[in-house]
Amino acid sequence: MKLIIPDKFRGTLTAARAACAIAEGLGGECLCLPMADGGEGTAAAMPGKHVIESAAIIGHNSPLRALPLTQRSSYSLGSAIRNALDTRNDTIYVALGGTVTADGGAGLLQALGARFYSSDGSLMPQGATPDSISRIAHADLSDINTTLLRRRLLILSDVEAALTDGPLTALDFLPQKGATADDTKTIRHSLQHLHSLLGGTSPYDGAGGGTGYALAAVAGCRATLGAGYILDHLPVDWSRVRLVATGEGCIDKQSLGGKVVGSILRKCKKLQIPAIAFGGKIADGILDSRFIQVTPDGQPLPLPDHAYRLLREAARKWAKKVENFSH
Repeated sequence: MKLIIPDKFRGTLTAARAACAIAEGLGGECLCLPMADGGEGTAAAMPGKHVIESAAIIGHNSPLRALPLTQRSSYSLGSAIRNALDTRNDTIYVALGGTVTADGGAGLLQALGARFYSSDGSLMPQGATPDSISRIAHADLSDINTTLLRRRLLILSDVEAALTDGPLTALDFLPQKGATADDTKTIRHSLQHLHSLLGGTSPYDGAGGGTGYALAAVAGCRATLGAGYILDHLPVDWSRVRLVATGEGCIDKQSLGGKVVGSILRKCKKLQIPAIAFGGKIADGILDSRFIQVTPDGQPLPLPDHAYRLLREAARKWAKKVENFSH
């Protein structure tokens, strides 16, 4: 059996559509399951679970996108978490990837009960942003029900990253959010100030513009890499799998870390199962015979219908090449 478990090809194909295209190209008995890394598509990859996708609330398609980066707050994500806690009794999975905020989760913490005060003792308004964080002189977290959060929430991060200091930090993702040099300077200062007030650290502090810091380090929620968690809970009899095919829109150095492609390749190596990965684009310097580039010129995939055909054809060519080689 061939197991087809790609991530989304951002902007062109959902994980489910990508899986269908690869399966059509490879042929034979295939089991298709969508994958995700704790970003967009996580809910689809975890059917039957209560998943809050940060990307759906404070992501690229949210009204926040119209605001300057330093005026965006994660408050609405905190409100969604609070409402879920009030109305459900099961585990709530919070997928951190795909946000357009960079407030260190300060707004989120306010929605969960935090109160921030300025130097004159006045209560600061809800919806903290990078522009306002530097004015916080005191934080009162006593109304945050950390016991409930730790029991009910599981945070699924798409990256391991520090807040502001480390090999990979929240600041490294700011260009994806449209940051200018001035924005980066403001956000760096704001995040450092927030950390000096609240303390704490976790491996996921830099995820989701710092929402990982708020939930894992400050609130103490359980947290893990989304790709590994979803992969470990797939309904698959691995003893029947003879080939694993995955992929994503762009395979780069991040892909080989805690993202979907890297997680799958590591699991397959451990289980001694052959694996291949299709990339709409494969970044310069990524040399691996298991990676198959979908577009001839290495550019991002085109419109969805054409992208589907290109991916299907790439899988078909790979299967034909293997068949010819085996003969």
